[in-house]
Amino acid sequence: MALALHNAKGLSGLSAQAEVKYYTSGAAITTGDWVAGDGTTCVQADDDAPATISALGVALDTTTGAGQPVRVCVAGKVTANVTTGTAAGESITIGGTAGRAIPFDNDAGGGEGDGGVCGICLTLADDNLATVFVSPRSY
Repeated sequence: MALALHNAKGLSGLSAQAEVKYYTSGAAITTGDWVAGDGTTCVQADDDAPATISALGVALDTTTGAGQPVRVCVAGKVTANVTTGTAAGESITIGGTAGRAIPFDNDAGGGEGDGGVCGICLTLADDNLATVFVSPRSY
């Protein structure tokens, strides 16, 4: 079971009210990537891989492979990997690029967005980065 860190103030790009949980990486992960997984292990979220469609949150650590500790923001405000050009105020979902969120459009078809809304973009995404609010989920 992932452990929660309730006062996350001081972590890079993270609001003091954010909820952070600890996981073990199942593969390489980059800080800011959206991750998915089970109760103990996480990997980059990817709409093209059915097991990783539903995001847990945003990675706060970079790992070089499996078996490394990674903190994940599971609720609150944080800087994340979001497709450039995504506008502030747009709901976001996991897209077909591993670790990256895209604007949510439930009418888009093509299979993207199957994991539902994972957050809300708070700033215009530039260079595939934006401040987002991670939507809390049940674990």
